[in-house]
Amino acid sequence: MSDPIVPNALAVAFSADGRFSVPLGVAVLSLLESARPETYYDVYVLDGGVTDQVKRGIEDLKQRFAFRVTWLDVRHELLDLPAGGRFTAATYYRFLLPDLLPHEVKRVLYLDADVLVCEDLSELFAMDLEGCPLAAPVWQLVGRYRDEFVPLMHSFHDRLGVPRDGLPYHFAQMLMDTDAMRRDGWHRRLIDCARTEDPASLAWADQDVMNKVLRGRMQVMPYRYVVIPLFAGDAEQGEQACVPPFVYSEEELKEAYRHPAIVHYAATKPNILKGAQDRYDEMFFEAWRRSPWGGCVPYVPVRITELSRRHPRLARALMWVPRLFIRHPRVLRAYGALLQAAAPGRRAV
Repeated sequence: MSDPIVPNALAVAFSADGRFSVPLGVAVLSLLESARPETYYDVYVLDGGVTDQVKRGIEDLKQRFAFRVTWLDVRHELLDLPAGGRFTAATYYRFLLPDLLPHEVKRVLYLDADVLVCEDLSELFAMDLEGCPLAAPVWQLVGRYRDEFVPLMHSFHDRLGVPRDGLPYHFAQMLMDTDAMRRDGWHRRLIDCARTEDPASLAWADQDVMNKVLRGRMQVMPYRYVVIPLFAGDAEQGEQACVPPFVYSEEELKEAYRHPAIVHYAATKPNILKGAQDRYDEMFFEAWRRSPWGGCVPYVPVRITELSRRHPRLARALMWVPRLFIRHPRVLRAYGALLQAAAPGRRAV
């Protein structure tokens, strides 16, 4: 039997599968550690196969923090939607939130599992959505992915037949008015669009679907809730590194990286075979070490992930060293160097 809903609780939803189980645990821990004493979080997990070990660890956090957690099994949902490559059915799970959450939940913050929460989120929940069904961040910094992202941004309007009125949003973080979504059936329209749109036009899968269906009906989320470490250098360069039109001011971008509310480890994950490469990595590793999962590999290293696509047995064998020596950083660094030397010219481990 689940715990009763607490009035005025802040509902936060995550989505994770087996691969992102440990990052999910660290994200939940960071959410609870950064909460003010008067803040109570009602956590919902769109469960695509989270490991029992992580589930037990999150439940055990109730001994230290006052919060509620609900596991929503979605492993058999939306399997008919277009997927492939780095996109799976799991990328669409957030569409289900208005139907899956209790009707008492009027507003929910959705977060991908690869985040670290650094501040109490009450201020974000109080954001005025001005009648829009959700708020999300806008693509402004793209870093070394400029050659890949900018053409996709510019082709978005033609691919999906929408007006040329600004940059596309992205939805790793989004504040959703569930009442508005239910009232106007936006979540149903999202699913219908994903089913009927030409899969060839959905370069960004769920991102494209949400941008098409909700175009002109979204508020801009402040950038400090979507800090991506990969783009820290771009933020310091200011407008010359941004993709126009400019949605966030130069000062807002710089201040967001100085004092992030949420760090999103998109594109580059903290890598135990390399160690902390910047202060954002160190923030993650510190939270991971003090978590119940400090003895588990948080993210599979890049090189082993690449190998798993072509040589799954070899990749599984290579993971034995990180698992056995997880508490021995020097051994992990040496192992990472060995893997890199064995595949020169490949991406870093």
